[in-house]
Amino acid sequence: MDYLEWHGNQLRVRMKVPTDLRRVFGKTMLRHPLHTSDLVEANRLKKPVIADMEDRFKQARKALANTDPITAEALQHRLATSGKPSPTTLEERREALFGRIDNDREVTNEEMAFLEVATGASTALDHHLVAFADFKAYALKSRGDLTRAVGFLTGWLKTQHVPATVEEVDR
Repeated sequence: MDYLEWHGNQLRVRMKVPTDLRRVFGKTMLRHPLHTSDLVEANRLKKPVIADMEDRFKQARKALANTDPITAEALQHRLATSGKPSPTTLEERREALFGRIDNDREVTNEEMAFLEVATGASTALDHHLVAFADFKAYALKSRGDLTRAVGFLTGWLKTQHVPATVEEVDR
C-alpha cells in the first residue's frame, strides 16, 4: 500500500514533503482523499495524484530558485495554497511584503504583479525556462545564453515598470 493510508473507512494518498520544501508547503505531509474503500481502485486512482504531487514539488523547487524575491514569494504562495489562495491569506501576505493600503496610497505595479502570480493569473517569464530548454534539447552554452537573455529582458522590463510575466510580453 505505497502512498496509501486509511482515513476512516476510505483510502487516501499520503506523500512526504521533501525537507527542503517544507517551508513552502508549511507541512510535512500532503494528503489527498480518493473517496473509495476498494484497494484495487485506490491503487488505480493514486497514480495521477502522486504525479500531481511530484509536479508540485518540482514547481516548488523552481519557485525557490527564482532570482526575483517577490516573484519567488508569489510562486511559493501559489503552491502552498494549491493555486487557490484564500483572499484573506493573500491579502495578509501582500500587506506583509508591501504595507497596508489606505486612502492615501494606490496599489503599485509590483503589488499587482505579486497578486497576479500568486493567484495564477500570470506566469513569471523564467518559470518554464528550464522545461523549455529541456524540450528543445539546447546545449549547455545555448541554455546559458537563453537564461542570460531572459534575465536581461526581465531587468529591462523592471526599468520600464512592466511586470516580467509571460502575459505582459508579446511581439
